[in-house]
Amino acid sequence: MEGKVKTQRFKLYDVHAKNRCVDYIQQLSLSKEPYEVIVRPYNKKNQRSIDQNNRYWHIIREAANEIGYTANELHSIMSVQILGTNTITNLDGEPVQVAIQTSSLNIHEFAEYMERVESTLIEAGFYNPLTMTRGAAVL
Repeated sequence: MEGKVKTQRFKLYDVHAKNRCVDYIQQLSLSKEPYEVIVRPYNKKNQRSIDQNNRYWHIIREAANEIGYTANELHSIMSVQILGTNTITNLDGEPVQVAIQTSSLNIHEFAEYMERVESTLIEAGFYNPLTMTRGAAVL
């Protein structure tokens, strides 16, 4: 494979998915850099689905483009606005506020968070689900 390789995730739920994963790994060139491969049982109950994640980032990108933020900036803003913050101690021993991470949410919590994000952006006039571009997963 040429160029920079993106992080890839595979759910091995059948032999075809397993073969796609193996094919992908076999195409990697080890001449430039090593790769890390982690195999673990998939815990569907506690992780948001790929469809949820794709739809969320589509909404964030659409609204960010409308507002003038990057997708990561808007993601951070929405995380703080909807989930809030935690106080942690920085390396200098001072307390700092950090956004609660969406990756800590289970499927149900993430669905609720996503609904609140979408509602907030629609009410603010920065997102219209009727004009979603192709490629967005609809749940």
